[in-house]
Amino acid sequence: MTSGPARRRQRAFPKLLAWGLLALGGVAWGQTGPGVTYVVTFEGNWTTASTPGGVVPGAHFTTLIGGLHDARVSFWRSGAAASSGIEAMAETGATGALRAEIVASPHAVAVIRRGVTGGGTGGATFRVEVTASHPLVTLTSMIGPSPDWFVGVSGLSLRDDGQTWYAERRVDLFPYDAGTEDGAEFTLSNPDTRPRGVITGIRGTGKFSDEPMARLRFALSLGRVTGVTVTVGEGRLAVSWDAVPGADGYRVQWRSGGAAFDAAREHVVAGGDVTSRVISGLEPGVEYAVRVVATRGGATGPPSEAVRGTPSRAQAAPPGPLREIFSGGDRARLDPRHLFGRGDALAYEASSSAPELVAVSLDGGRLVLASAPDDSEGKATVTVTATDAEGRVVAMALPVRVTARPPGVLRGWRGVLLREGEGVVDGPGDP
Repeated sequence: MTSGPARRRQRAFPKLLAWGLLALGGVAWGQTGPGVTYVVTFEGNWTTASTPGGVVPGAHFTTLIGGLHDARVSFWRSGAAASSGIEAMAETGATGALRAEIVASPHAVAVIRRGVTGGGTGGATFRVEVTASHPLVTLTSMIGPSPDWFVGVSGLSLRDDGQTWYAERRVDLFPYDAGTEDGAEFTLSNPDTRPRGVITGIRGTGKFSDEPMARLRFALSLGRVTGVTVTVGEGRLAVSWDAVPGADGYRVQWRSGGAAFDAAREHVVAGGDVTSRVISGLEPGVEYAVRVVATRGGATGPPSEAVRGTPSRAQAAPPGPLREIFSGGDRARLDPRHLFGRGDALAYEASSSAPELVAVSLDGGRLVLASAPDDSEGKATVTVTATDAEGRVVAMALPVRVTARPPGVLRGWRGVLLREGEGVVDGPGDP
C-alpha cells in the first residue's frame, strides 16, 4: 500500500516535471493535444511620455512570468489581494513563487517565463501553443526599480465570443500597485504596506501618465498544411488536405515547369473546414506541382510540401441515347443522372456542337434542350460531363435530332429514343 507522502509525491511528479522543463525553454507544458501557435511580443514603453518626471537610471522590466489556463482560476486581478507569487514578482522581480502557484493549479497547463532585454524600452519575442480548453493568458513583469509596481494581463482570452481564435490581439499595459509595499518613488526596499492593500490600477496617478508603460501583441501563427493529396482527372487535379486549427481559409496554388507559385495560379478557398478543391482547365500530360497554404485574416501559414500530379487526356465521350425535339423553339428537359446511371456527381457541364440549332443549358439540375425558334431541322451533339467529389470526370455525347413538328394527335408527343441498329425503342426516364 502506498503511503500518504508517497501518493502526494506521485501526484506532484507531473507538475514538477513541467516546472523542471522551464530550464530548457520559455514555456513548460502540462498537456498535449492540438492547438494553435501565437507569436508573443512584449515591447517596453518606459519613456518620458509614460513617466513625465523622467526615466530613472537602470529602468527596466523584469522577466515575464505567467501561464496558460482556463476560466476556473485567476492568479491576480484588480481589487483583490496579491498572492505571495504576485508580491514577490512586483517587489523584486522574482519568478519562483508565482511559477509554483501556476504549477500547483489543476486549471493551468503551461508556465510562461521569458527574459526581457533592452531596459525600459526593451522587449521579448517568443511562441506559445494554446489549446481550446485553456485559451487564457496571464503574464506579468515588474516595473524596476519600484516599490511594488508592475504591468501585465490577467486571464486574457485568445478566442473571441464566437470561440474563434483571434488573428491578432494587441494590449496596452498600464501600471498596477500590488498593495504590498509603501513608496512613491522608483526605489527598492520600502516598508511593507500595513494593513496590506489590494491590487490597484495607478494609470494617470503619481509618477505615471495615461501613456501605456508597455505593449503586448499576440499574432496567430498558422501551422503548415499537411496531408495534401491529388487525384488525377481529365484536364484537372482534385486536391485534398487536412484542416489547420485556427485557419479561416486556404490558398490552393499550382505551377508547371519552371513557373513560380503566384496569385495567377491559385484558388482561394473560404472556410477553415473546407479541405478540398478541384483545379480544372489544366493541360493534359503535363506534370503540375500543387501546394496549399492556410490563411486567417491577412495572416498566412507556411506552404505545404508540394505534391505532384499529371492530368490525364480527355477520352472521346461514348454515345448516349438519341433525343428528338421539334423545330420552332421546342424545349425538352431531362435528368442528367439518368444518363450516367449514378447520383454522386457534384457538378455537370454541357455544350452543344451546333448551338444555333440546339441550345443547351442547366436549370435546377435539369438539362434543358431548346431548338432554334425557326423551322430549322438537323442534328447536333450535346456533350455532358459529370464530375464527382474526387475530380473524376465521366462524359457522354448525346445525339439530338431536330425534326418538324408532326400534325394532329402526334403534336404533343415527345420521348427519349434509343437506337438499336435500324430500330428505335422507347427509352427510360422520359420527363
